[in-house]
Amino acid sequence: MKVLRNSGILLRSNKRLRSVEEQTSVVKLRSQSCCTFVFALPDELLDDLLPHVDTEDLCSLSQVCRRLNKLAEAPSRWHSLCAERWGPLTELHYAAATLAGSWKKLYRSKHETDKKAEQAQNLCPYEVEAAVQRLRDCAAPSDRSTIATFCVDGSGSMASEDFKVMTNFIHTSMTGLMARDVNCKVAVVQFSNDVRVEVAPQYMPLDELKRQLDEMSRMNGGTNIALAIKQAGQLLKNEDADASRIIILLTDGRVDTFQGREAVKMAERLADEQANVSIFALGVGRGVEKTEMQRIIGVCGADKVALRYIPLCTLDEAPW
Repeated sequence: MKVLRNSGILLRSNKRLRSVEEQTSVVKLRSQSCCTFVFALPDELLDDLLPHVDTEDLCSLSQVCRRLNKLAEAPSRWHSLCAERWGPLTELHYAAATLAGSWKKLYRSKHETDKKAEQAQNLCPYEVEAAVQRLRDCAAPSDRSTIATFCVDGSGSMASEDFKVMTNFIHTSMTGLMARDVNCKVAVVQFSNDVRVEVAPQYMPLDELKRQLDEMSRMNGGTNIALAIKQAGQLLKNEDADASRIIILLTDGRVDTFQGREAVKMAERLADEQANVSIFALGVGRGVEKTEMQRIIGVCGADKVALRYIPLCTLDEAPW
């Protein structure tokens, strides 16, 4: 009886096995037919179909064969995907794509950055590099000095994570400036209702700069950008007349109308009284007031605003 029972089990197993093999064969035939159909399509039709494929499948398709790779890897396709997800694209995106080597690599980098950042909108490494490149573009030739003065918002509207983002950017910027043989001094000013000089203008090794940045404590209080610009001007007035003066405001720009006007007046006075002044504004934090920051940097030329406002790490205002 045992033998008969075991034989019956074997027979049923064999039937199931044949059934699975037959189903697998059908799937293979259907797949082959589908592939044959796809490959029979002209490039123009495939090009029209690929925009409806998600990015993960698009990457998979690019590995099937040279023909699909060429279509799936087309720069215009990944340019469009970047525009759909993060558009409208700015000059910073274009510069970052050049540094990345392709729009696809920029897409991947921004995608990975977004996953880590959760709700915040952070610049990816290529975009940060492009931002530092803009600072370098304002630096003086190596036979003249450049003073990069970073004004860090230490007000109560800044979270501890925002403060860390700002100090990290300072270190990254100085690393990028010094890597290109820029004869650069660094100065760091923290501001809220009051102002505090964290680093007076000086040539400083990167490891020492990082140590001092790590030891900075946030001041809390309100946001007085005019006071920060005034302090930056006082630090810069004794530098060489032909030195390049780069002021980088790291803030959410959340000031009232009066304080906003005062900040613009102070920036105008600084640009008028001192030579070779460039002002950048990097948006950091929740509910960044982009318009206020653009008014301030606009004193150095309205044509510079688009290039010198950079959203470093921003988060939409809370709905309540």
